[in-house]
Amino acid sequence: MTYPIGSRVKIRGEEWLVQDVRPTETGHYAVRVVGLSEVVRDHQATFLTSIDPIDPIRPEDVEFVPDDSPGYRRTKLFLNALMMRTPILGSEVTVRGQAAMDDSDYQYVPTQMALERLRPRILIADGVGLGKTIEAGVMLAELIRRGRGRRVLVVAPRSMLEQLQKEMWTRFSIPLMRLDSVGIARIRREIPQNKNPFHYYDKVIISIDTLKNDDRYRLFLENCTWDVVWIDEAHNVANQHTDRNRLATLLANRCHSLILTSATPHNGKPESFAALLRMLDPTSVADPEKIAKEEIRHLVVRRFKNDVLPQTPGFKDVHDAAVFCPATPEEDELLIRLGETLVHAIRSGKPKRDALFSVTLLKAFLSSPTALIKTLDQRIRRLGRKLAEDPEAERYLKDLRDLKLLRQMAEAIPMERSSKYRELKKLLREWNWDGSPQSPRVILFSERIDTLIALRERLIRDYGVNEDVVALFTARMSDTEQMEVVRSFNEGTSPIRLLLASDVASEGVNLHHRCHHLVHFDIPWSFIRLQQRNGRIDRFGQLNTPEIRYLILKSDSEAAGAETRVVEKLVEKAQRIQHNLGDPGSILKLFDPDEEEQYVQERIAEGDPLDDIFGDDDDWDLDFDFVPRTTTHVSIREKEVPRMYRDWLELMEDLQAELERDRKNFERIHGFRDPNRQGEKIRIDRERRRVTISVTPDLKSRLRSLPPEARKGEEIHLTTDASRVMRSIRMATIDGAWPRDHLLWDIHPVADWVADRALGLFPSRTAPTLTLPFLEEGIYYYLIQAQALTESGHPALAEWLVVERADDGFRARPFEGRRDPLMRGAWVNSSKENDVTGPDMDIRRVVACAREYVNKRLKERQRELAERIREEKERLKKWYWESIKPLRHQQGTLLDDPLRAARLRRLEAERHKIEFTYESTVNELESMLKIKGDPVLRVCARLMRG
Repeated sequence: MTYPIGSRVKIRGEEWLVQDVRPTETGHYAVRVVGLSEVVRDHQATFLTSIDPIDPIRPEDVEFVPDDSPGYRRTKLFLNALMMRTPILGSEVTVRGQAAMDDSDYQYVPTQMALERLRPRILIADGVGLGKTIEAGVMLAELIRRGRGRRVLVVAPRSMLEQLQKEMWTRFSIPLMRLDSVGIARIRREIPQNKNPFHYYDKVIISIDTLKNDDRYRLFLENCTWDVVWIDEAHNVANQHTDRNRLATLLANRCHSLILTSATPHNGKPESFAALLRMLDPTSVADPEKIAKEEIRHLVVRRFKNDVLPQTPGFKDVHDAAVFCPATPEEDELLIRLGETLVHAIRSGKPKRDALFSVTLLKAFLSSPTALIKTLDQRIRRLGRKLAEDPEAERYLKDLRDLKLLRQMAEAIPMERSSKYRELKKLLREWNWDGSPQSPRVILFSERIDTLIALRERLIRDYGVNEDVVALFTARMSDTEQMEVVRSFNEGTSPIRLLLASDVASEGVNLHHRCHHLVHFDIPWSFIRLQQRNGRIDRFGQLNTPEIRYLILKSDSEAAGAETRVVEKLVEKAQRIQHNLGDPGSILKLFDPDEEEQYVQERIAEGDPLDDIFGDDDDWDLDFDFVPRTTTHVSIREKEVPRMYRDWLELMEDLQAELERDRKNFERIHGFRDPNRQGEKIRIDRERRRVTISVTPDLKSRLRSLPPEARKGEEIHLTTDASRVMRSIRMATIDGAWPRDHLLWDIHPVADWVADRALGLFPSRTAPTLTLPFLEEGIYYYLIQAQALTESGHPALAEWLVVERADDGFRARPFEGRRDPLMRGAWVNSSKENDVTGPDMDIRRVVACAREYVNKRLKERQRELAERIREEKERLKKWYWESIKPLRHQQGTLLDDPLRAARLRRLEAERHKIEFTYESTVNELESMLKIKGDPVLRVCARLMRG
């Protein structure tokens, strides 16, 4: 026996509404319900069918009751609520044009591709600035609307938790409980210490490091399943045999749908990319060394700015330029000295020159003299310890003298006398920046925190501004401090006018809302990191031309200039990527910023020419990456879901009137006001397309995942105008508040509250009967909801149909929503008295006709699904033999060799793992095909001419 979502059941003598059904490991079901009868009204509970008998209300038990509300609004509300709770099948997109976002085709491609799979699982690997957050939000919204996203877990870097939480709520109405340090403290106050917070909150956002470092949360996770898991910046979990990778793999195995997002989906090693692919589908890759692009194309979306420009006006042309900073005589002298200084490696054994450290010194100086001093101090301390162990080590004495001389020279170049600082001030003057509130906001990046600290002290002194005008953003700050800086920088009233950031701010953080000026005070020796930095302001939604400048120390001296040419070359190539290539990994083919930096430093240390290091432009191989590019057009197929109302305003007007009528009837019958409805008020402003609802205890509990600042006041302000919400989002950044206006649409928690209220408008085991003047004489129309679940707990069928009873018999057809003949005229109350109420003598034959139609549709659906599963099994079988073949080959050569028993055991373990994956995947596929019980029907309304 199954219990369709939206159906009524009787449990422990009370009536409940089924909200969700999940299979248990014992073969029974966990049924989540909300109370409808007076004693349990609005109370949420979960019952196990193995413990409590659950009495479903059979379709034949229906009793028809009249609807005397104006325009049959009770019936319309009731039917619309049932339609909202009906799962959506098919691969068409249903949420397009409804969220608060600038709409472009390319944003729906990941969702379209994922919906075409048996399990929606995708890696969104679009380049920096394309809006992977929005793309992931679209997919989350689609899955929630389909009834496949009740439980959602989002895992993200700690600096991005609040940003993602706010984006998901303000643009998509998805409430996520934020478990940062403040959120965890809040949980400890609200729920018992031994209670699993992931059971208490259905939708959660948390950082990967919190999960990795807190054993308690790891244990909680192991006892949870999710409808959807989204891992942002997924490259951080790609390296195998790390805690992050093991945790991500655990999450991937405990969810139905999986979203991975990363602009750098691997580090150049196929093993790391294969690790992500195997999270999406354990059977996607047999051999990581032989990743076939065509075989994984359905799992990955990979595009760059130039790929999507024809589809969207959402990007601005970038104005970037190199700013050459003529070296002072002191800087020239220091550069020459750096080129001549070559110290010894600090380690035992034969003396060896440490060319790599010499490059490190150069790189530090190209950041700032202050950074060079810090690097020298660290080496000088190490040399001091080494000499204390071996005072006779002559080579170390010379190194110490040379490094102290370099330090003395660097000390003679304070920040205010350095050429880059001088050019920075000229640039700020060119941009009309003086630290006043009228100054444009500027982001300045540097690799070295010491450089940033020195810059901040000097700028505050030179411009005579308060300390809060020039802010720092570094990895030394806590998660809440980082989020506070981002929030403040994006506020209109924030005093911050210059944000000095290390590269911890180069990934994921949105800084483009009120800023379009960016300075690279030093140049990272990585094209990927350069593009990541630029992506903070050069991204979808930027309203102004991004102004990007690269500060390059330039020497006219041939001896000194040789030391700075690497930076010129880096910037030259980075600009080519910015304007033509799009993919920063295509130059060095390393695909990891740290590895790019290390590679460049090592090649320079070896004395290799720069053209050999970076290659010739004509030799760049744009197809080298083993991540498939999504360059072909993916057409977005859309579907309108059945509904009774043109818009939510019309629906809310009807609900407001019905709830007011119910309150008055209760008071007239009982002599006092309904205590469960005290304070429940709805106000509608049609001109402004706004709905204001009082925050009742019921609504408050539905919004408990949101932070207090998003739940201020005793009212919720909603609008059906997405553009108004987007304006509200922009206005809210003036003072850092959360937007006042929420977007009212199908997945907002208020929509769920509305559905619960509407479904309670008709008593148990009843359905409305009504007469409409435009219907054909002599025919009765029965509107029926049909659902069938598979053994996997997912819907195999979810349809609305109409059974027509005429003199010549019964016939069934699909209900076509607002285009259906039942909807072709206005629903107005008939003057004709409708006395055909109570039991219907023909209801059994109506239900039998509906069941015959549904069974036929279910067989068609099963045939379609069986073909897809057959193809998937064929692919799965191929994967199995490709994976097992090397192990079978090895087994025969190892059996007779006892010295290699350990390796044999490892191979056997790998074999068992492959066999387990194969068998469990086959079982999962077969469970998607098997129907659990009979299809469940619900007679929802009867219509006739009148």
